[in-house]
Order: sequence, then structure tokens, then C-alpha cells
Amino acid sequence: VEKDVIVTGPVGSGKTLLGLEAINIKKSHYKKKYGISSNECQNKIRIIIFIVFSNSESQLKQQLEMSKCHEECTLDIQTEYSPDLEKLKRIIQADENYKSYLQTLIMMDEIQRSEMYRFNLVVEDNQNVDYIYCLRYRDNAAVQTNFQPLEVTDTTISCNLDQRQRSSQEILDFADYLQMHYFSPIRRYDAQKSFSSEIPIWMELVNAKSFFDYFKDKFDCNDVMLIHYNPSNLNDIEAFCRKQKWRCTNVGNVIGSEASVTILYDSGFYYEYYTRAKTQLVIVTIDGKQRYVLSKLFRFLK
Repeated sequence: VEKDVIVTGPVGSGKTLLGLEAINIKKSHYKKKYGISSNECQNKIRIIIFIVFSNSESQLKQQLEMSKCHEECTLDIQTEYSPDLEKLKRIIQADENYKSYLQTLIMMDEIQRSEMYRFNLVVEDNQNVDYIYCLRYRDNAAVQTNFQPLEVTDTTISCNLDQRQRSSQEILDFADYLQMHYFSPIRRYDAQKSFSSEIPIWMELVNAKSFFDYFKDKFDCNDVMLIHYNPSNLNDIEAFCRKQKWRCTNVGNVIGSEASVTILYDSGFYYEYYTRAKTQLVIVTIDGKQRYVLSKLFRFLK
């Protein structure tokens, strides 16, 4: 339980969820080890969750803050597109009592394998720190040669996931196809297929206003997320999403998030966006707008 944890796997395999569960297990262990009551936890155990390739509007950050899953402990949720040693050091030392905690748990989500152990250098000798590393799926060095599902050394436990299970197979096949024909291929995993659902839909609307007319009564499900890239009618889009009780977020905030229905509103192609959807993916483009990447990609579908 006191070893560092390394989690690898393809997109949607549950790396972040497993990392968060590792925090829960470690927290329970150290509360028992040190005899810490729930009332004392705030001053005895500190949890830092570092979400890389993200910013302060991160969907994952918002979900963690709303869940209040670690409210009995001191919790810091940090977002940074590209962290370095000095930034992490400032974050740790921003709490003037950082040396007094009996245990600190640091989870780094979407980190590169090459960056992992550099961050150990910011911890002082008298601090007890466990690390949980959830490695970025696009990191070619994340999964090492001849890996096993579970690998244990004197200092680490590595959990190497291989099953993509967030998105349906139809969504994964679609995203894989576009990735293969436009960008460099990503690592392929020898795993069982995911579950089945509806095929993705691409809609070319006459104008931006027609979006509201078409989608106002489209979904029975409330778990809908619209991903955008700052369209000119963003204020109207956000107001509509609030009325529908949908999440609405910029493309830069989707790391670690998911939704049963994901709408990509004129936002171009990036594998990370497409695989946020669990059961239904809807791509919306507006007639007459120039979208070089999308137009090139969809030639392959005709």
C-alpha cells in the first residue's frame, strides 16, 4: 500500500479512476496506521491532485471539487499545461504547514513517464510522500516492452490496463479511423472490444441558429456535454446549455472528463475530444465555415 503507483493504458481505460481509487486506499491505510480520526485528518494527511495538459476550468477539476470526496483531508487540485519542478515545489510549499503532515499523497494525471521521477526531487527528506502517476496515453514510452498487467517492485506497483471501456466500439472505431488517416497512429492494444451503441452522427447545419431548434428536445439523457472552440455565438451556446442542464466546455478543458452524449460543436478533430463520449457522439458543423482539418478528414468517409 505504501509503494508508489504507476497506471498506464489506452484512452478511456480508467487510468484516472484507478489513480483516484489508489488515493482512497492509501488514505484509509494511513489513517489506520497513524491512528488518525476523521476530525484530525485535515491536519495530518494532505492530498495533491495535479492535472497536466489542463487549466483552471478543467472538467475533471470541477467534478472532483463538487464530489467532496476528500473533504476531511487537506486537498489541493492543481491544473497546469506543462508542470516543472519549481511549480510543483511552490505548490507544495504554498501550505505553510507542509512539513507537519504525517503523510502527503500526490497524484499526477496525464504525465509523461520521462517526467515521473524528476518530481521526487522537490520533496524534502523529512516528508513522507506517496506518488500516484497516471501516464498519458499518447506517451510512446508509457508502456514498457513485455509489460505485464500487474508489476510489483520494491518501490512501485505498476497497473498496465489494456481495455478501452469508456466509449462504445462504434465511437472508438470512428476515432481510430480518423486518427489513422490524418495524424500519426497511436499505440494499439490487444484487447477485447468495447460495448456497442449508436454510430456517431455528423450534422452540417444551415446556420448557427438551427442548432438550437434541432437540439432543444433531442436527448432524454441529462448527461450531455458540449465541447466547443470559442465560436462567435458562445454566449448563446452557454445559455442554451444551462437551460438544457448540459455541461458546456472549451476543448482545452476535457482531459479526464466523460459524458453519455458528447456534442462537438464546430471544434475540429482531436482524438481526445471524440473519445469523451460514452454512448453517443454528435459532430456539428455549420454550413459555409472553413474547417480545413475536418474537410480533409471527411473526404475519406465519402
